[in-house]
Amino acid sequence: ARKMCVEARALAQRRSYLRHYHRAGALLADILTQEKKFEAARRLYDDYLNYLTESGNYFERHGYLAKKADTYKDEGAPYYDEAVALYQRASQEAAKAKLEYYQSWYLIEIADLETKRGRWEQAQQALAEISTNALRTSEEGLIRYKLSWGELAQKNGKWEHAIAAYREAAAIIDTTRPQLNLDHLRIGYFRDRVRAAQGLAECFYNRYQARQVAADRDSLFYYMEMARGRSFHDLNEGQDAAAESEAVDSTSAADYSRACAELQMLQRQIRMAPAEYEKLRSRLEATRYSLIYQRPQLGALPQIRRQKNSAKIYTLATVQDFLRQAQAALLHYHLSEDAAFVLVVTPNEARALPLHLTQAQLATICDSLMSPFHAESLNAASVERLQFRADLAHRLYELLIKPAEVAVALPKQLIVVPDGALLNVPFEMFLTSPPARVVYTPKDSAAYAKDFLLHRYSLVYSPTFGLLKKNLRTPSPTRGVFVLANPLAQSIALPEHARARARVWTPLPFTELEAERIETMNDHVTKRTREQATKSAFFNEGSQQRAIHFATHAFVDSTFDAFSGLVLAMGADSTDDGLLMGYEIAERKLSYDLVSLSACETGLGNLVEGEGTLGLPRLFLRAGAKSVLMTLWQVDDRFAAELVPQLYDGYLNHGLAKVEALADAKRAILQKSAMTNGIYNQHPFYWAAFTLYGDPGQQTTNIFTPNRILVLAALAFVLLALFIFFRLRSRNALSYA
Repeated sequence: ARKMCVEARALAQRRSYLRHYHRAGALLADILTQEKKFEAARRLYDDYLNYLTESGNYFERHGYLAKKADTYKDEGAPYYDEAVALYQRASQEAAKAKLEYYQSWYLIEIADLETKRGRWEQAQQALAEISTNALRTSEEGLIRYKLSWGELAQKNGKWEHAIAAYREAAAIIDTTRPQLNLDHLRIGYFRDRVRAAQGLAECFYNRYQARQVAADRDSLFYYMEMARGRSFHDLNEGQDAAAESEAVDSTSAADYSRACAELQMLQRQIRMAPAEYEKLRSRLEATRYSLIYQRPQLGALPQIRRQKNSAKIYTLATVQDFLRQAQAALLHYHLSEDAAFVLVVTPNEARALPLHLTQAQLATICDSLMSPFHAESLNAASVERLQFRADLAHRLYELLIKPAEVAVALPKQLIVVPDGALLNVPFEMFLTSPPARVVYTPKDSAAYAKDFLLHRYSLVYSPTFGLLKKNLRTPSPTRGVFVLANPLAQSIALPEHARARARVWTPLPFTELEAERIETMNDHVTKRTREQATKSAFFNEGSQQRAIHFATHAFVDSTFDAFSGLVLAMGADSTDDGLLMGYEIAERKLSYDLVSLSACETGLGNLVEGEGTLGLPRLFLRAGAKSVLMTLWQVDDRFAAELVPQLYDGYLNHGLAKVEALADAKRAILQKSAMTNGIYNQHPFYWAAFTLYGDPGQQTTNIFTPNRILVLAALAFVLLALFIFFRLRSRNALSYA
């Protein structure tokens, strides 16, 4: 977009098209603002404002004064004075033009900034000037207005006023929830719409801390769940309602099918001839947007519109019943600019505990701990120098886990609902004791390995508790694992839409070894590798299995999760692009007990407030899978070929719960104290990337596992031999007599 604006601006300058020249400059300023190049953006906004003044166009000036103010606001607290001054000018110019709606928006921006700076009177004065009648035509405007009053009251410690304002905002939000459109499918849409639920959660937390009333604690949990699962609940409601509807818009369905076929055909062309990407790029992007636009049209049915207020949020009593059956505890984290706490729920009690750190402090610690694991330069040679900040791993244990251990007797299994910076941090790598050194590499002695939190607990993660209950309603098949591994016979270059350069996907030969080992674990494993590992194999053969295992590459789209996906082999069909896309996953009704994504960074995606991590795991869970095994960073496929089959052995052959099978497989790695090829595999790079997302599972009592069948067969043989021996002996004795 930047390139096109620069070209348009240069062309307009050569042709002396003054209006187009300045208009292209204003568009370029919008792009630079998104790229956080604020100074350059402001210079272009100033040019356009001067042009508007010289041309006598005062009608647009207020909007571009506000855009310039946005750049100061986005640059942070030191620039709030400049932002407020510009919003005031924008408000005044909107008032002169009798544009009360825009004037109200700018006053809301002023109030929010004054609230952040602790200038309560100025914030209240700005809100008092707003005409609510001017906002009645915009639900978004009314929501922002109510939220601003709520935040102001919350900052002042007036919990009752804040709760009332936030509830009014939530009521307006609920009236708009069923009206899903293209923007709702864009990653980040729900970010602003969770503020009401987050504010309510924080108000009830503070009130519970002051009064210790159970009703406040129950309300705290309700709004924590609503804040965390906002988009998940809303999008699922639309899907469920569409599934129940008998009405089908045939025109929309046909348009959507054509867009899907067109996209797949283009992606197949590009996969077969990557050099064609630039020529097909515009057509590809247009087709992508056509597809994403058609998706909401399929759900534009009366049944969906009547789903208002139907989001299912479970009570704490229901949670405790679930935890009693699972023999687990729930750690539900909340992290924001205003509050940091964890709600600890066990089968017998529930406690809300403060966390003694700020959101910014936690983000800094997590980034310092995790950034070495995600370095783009990471390769087989550099892994040996990968730094594990053991001091930070212990610090996170003390900040996040120890308070819960001190307050509550925790069981051995923990269900973690993370928030913010914690979303891509595996708690298993926390250290329960102070380490002897600050930093360890894989070449260093792994004496610290005995202190990993993994030895104390088995952990599973979930975006929201409600997801666990929802997906458990549908039973899974009791047997069968379908494995798709190493679909690439040779390297391919596929362009990523977020950047022009292509990414090279290479064959993963050790994933075939991984697949073979899984196949030997159980009689009910079906394996497809190389050219047989296709989408049609997944759709046709893998649908009625207990578990499905993908050992291949993954990719993540940062704008629409519908375009994240997995790389598979191409089939003979001209529309088979060999890419299992997010929209294809989301449209299926899955009942898998376990989906394993044993590929590079399958657990990553955009971290969005109120939505969690948006990527492949969320897509599979939203489609009905009970749990997803994912990887948080680039995994060593040779090492995965050792760890993953051990998980399946415990899960399939020994009746272990999924979370216990994974924990045992990791602990087996940690017990190997000897070096392998000059490195210690106890370093968290080799095992901590594998995390379980969703249902922890339950231990089964199936006695007909392969090992037990052998024992029973041997016992039967011994009993048969004894029977024959004594029978012959009794006959001989009778003959003698």
